[in-house]
Amino acid sequence: SRQRLSRLGKLQSQLAFAMADESNKDGELTTVADVKVQVEKTQKELDQDREENEFNEHVMEVRKGLEAKSRDELKKLAKRHMDKTACTVYNEETDSYSYRSCCKTGVDKLGMYGVGICLYFQFIRQMGIIFLLCAVITGGNLYLNMKGGMVDDSSAFYAFLGSTTVANLGACESGQCNSDEELRSRCAWKVAEGEPCPAPLTDFSQWIGLADGVGILFIMAWGLWFQKFWIPRTVRANDAANLAPSDFAIDIPVLPRKLAEDHTAYEEKLRQHFLDVLKSLKSPIDDPDAIKEVSAIREYDGAISKFMEKGECLQQQHGNLIKLVELEGKEDPKSKKQHEKHTKSAKTKFGKMKAIDKALAHQASLSDEDRDVVRAFVTFAREEYKEAIMDEYRFSRFFLFRCCQDTKLRFCGSPIKVQQACEPTDLFWENLDYAWWAREIRKGIVILLSISILVVCSLFLVYFQSMKSSASGSNDQISWVVKSNSTDHCLGLCDVDFFGDKACKADGDTSNDWPMVKTFDAVGDYQNRTWSSGSSCTSSWTSPACGVQPS
Repeated sequence: SRQRLSRLGKLQSQLAFAMADESNKDGELTTVADVKVQVEKTQKELDQDREENEFNEHVMEVRKGLEAKSRDELKKLAKRHMDKTACTVYNEETDSYSYRSCCKTGVDKLGMYGVGICLYFQFIRQMGIIFLLCAVITGGNLYLNMKGGMVDDSSAFYAFLGSTTVANLGACESGQCNSDEELRSRCAWKVAEGEPCPAPLTDFSQWIGLADGVGILFIMAWGLWFQKFWIPRTVRANDAANLAPSDFAIDIPVLPRKLAEDHTAYEEKLRQHFLDVLKSLKSPIDDPDAIKEVSAIREYDGAISKFMEKGECLQQQHGNLIKLVELEGKEDPKSKKQHEKHTKSAKTKFGKMKAIDKALAHQASLSDEDRDVVRAFVTFAREEYKEAIMDEYRFSRFFLFRCCQDTKLRFCGSPIKVQQACEPTDLFWENLDYAWWAREIRKGIVILLSISILVVCSLFLVYFQSMKSSASGSNDQISWVVKSNSTDHCLGLCDVDFFGDKACKADGDTSNDWPMVKTFDAVGDYQNRTWSSGSSCTSSWTSPACGVQPS
């Protein structure tokens, strides 16, 4: 680095001489462009040396407080942490953890890990019971589905899966339904060939729909009951059975962001405000130690997540440095390759941390006391103090009531919203200072994407439905092929009538009513039928290839 600094000074002098059109005494560089190229090259080398020195100093600083442990020690610590955070019971005498029994541990005992854990297992259990009851209600539907014969697949597996769905419901007598009427009046289940249908599907349709409807209503009713009744009941029971920090704390999500006077004393003013509210109750509470802690969440413009990202980079870099310590002194090719890999990874993490520090330079220059306040948590000494404040601010969660909030309840002249605080482990602290406009933009983007997906899906449904209609429309004109055993291409029929189904059920619709598009035979095409009525033939027809009419 010293040699490069000396070289840089010399090059800068040469640049000055060259720009002044003076001679270059060394004769090495004769033009301004040559000197500039060498200056930039040397400056780049100095920057690389400086970054290398900074990285080495950083590594030395980190390694001072870094304690390298063996793999066995790390495994032991990891197992200890796993046991501590799992569903275990701590034994003070042996300083160990024992896992709770899967069969003997009641759902209510899991409340100590949080009401959400307790509700999760209760939800799974109740949902299983509800689905079992729905299976009983709709069991007849499944039976009829499996007895049907509409699904025909060469694969036994797919055929079985299809037989359990409504697509397999019912069976056509001839094995295939040739009209809508046959499809609607098909047999309720598959019967052997030649046997009559014991009952049409229409006799069971209303009961199948009723069973499905009852099952759906049953699930919806249970869902509403679980949300409106069971969850509040469980929360109250868990709150009464387990002592948690939220029992003593309130959350204030709406409050003045900036005080006109003494903003640096925000926490103290908020403390004094709630002490004054306690004194103004119908049953006054005059306890100077009623409030244990006031935590104001400051505006960091989302920088907390950046700080956490830097912490993750530092933690990952620690892992790289521990690996480098283990690889020191090993000269085999594999170890050298691993050493180079971890060194490169540690340098990458160091560069990323420098970029984060640069991005947070403005935030680091601000003091916490000068930042805006976006939220606050107040912890009381007794639970009844918290309940008294919650009762006094019970209408503050509604915007209209906050506009008419009593003067004594306002903080520095501004209405505030007070609600029950959640558990500390349920808070994502890095999101608390996220700007409101950024949250609204993200909500708008999510809503816009959801609407776009719904619109696209609707367009696809309309498109495929139109394709289906056009496909069915293309089959409206039926083509009949009638063959004769004669070798002279002559065909004569005494009576001819075509029907739309294999059962020849006319229902007033025969070929006499169909529009004739084209008639042709081996000789050629012609537009009109050749009909001739005889005494015994009501609708005789002869092909133009024949020379005589049938008798």
